Amino acid sequence: MERVFVDANILYSRTIRDWLFALSTSKIQMFDLFSSEDVFAEVVYHYRRSNPKRSGDEVNGLVNQIRELVHVVDHYDCERAQADYMGADPNDLHLHAAAVDNDCSVLLTNDRKLYASLDESQLDGLPYSVCTADDFFCDLAESSAVLLDQAVTCELQYWSKKCPDGVPDFADRLTRAECPRFAYLVKRALMRKSGLSPVDISKQFPLGEEYSSTTREYDIDALASISDDFYPGV
Repeated sequence: MERVFVDANILYSRTIRDWLFALSTSKIQMFDLFSSEDVFAEVVYHYRRSNPKRSGDEVNGLVNQIRELVHVVDHYDCERAQADYMGADPNDLHLHAAAVDNDCSVLLTNDRKLYASLDESQLDGLPYSVCTADDFFCDLAESSAVLLDQAVTCELQYWSKKCPDGVPDFADRLTRAECPRFAYLVKRALMRKSGLSPVDISKQFPLGEEYSSTTREYDIDALASISDDFYPGV
């Protein structure tokens, strides 16, 4: 089971939180999510700045929702971690410390500047992989079409109850949340659920070179493993 430490810019996004929940509660368990009170404080800070009129109950509701999604870690030594921290922002030292001291193999962050100055060998030398939400979601979807299927079904079930007149445009929301590659995979999964054949989807909406060669090679097989038994009129 992969241990993933989650940054504030990931947890701040409602869309990304929704898909993290859908993927993490699948029958196929591939990862555990971790975060910290430091991260929560940053989420609340930015949420309050963007939503000055929201009530305290709403802010607490956001934090409680995040707590249900992740394991909260308390023990990490920022002073010790400073010796091998290579990030661009000294204020993000706590992310490095928490990830290392809690044996996380992935740091999930949309801050592309954090390690942008490192070359490939330096990135390889980090004690964890640094992934954006789009990279992380695509890695999961490409490793298991069944996991993608279950996550899409989870989202359909949730939103069809919340919005009986029609669920949101998942692909559009994901694209706006900086997950364009994953949005495309979700769009194709929804087409499969609408009854379109794997061959037709692969022809009409082919995978580009931004996806792995293995994923492209076995695209039709992967699409065939996506169920078409639930599609509430997206």
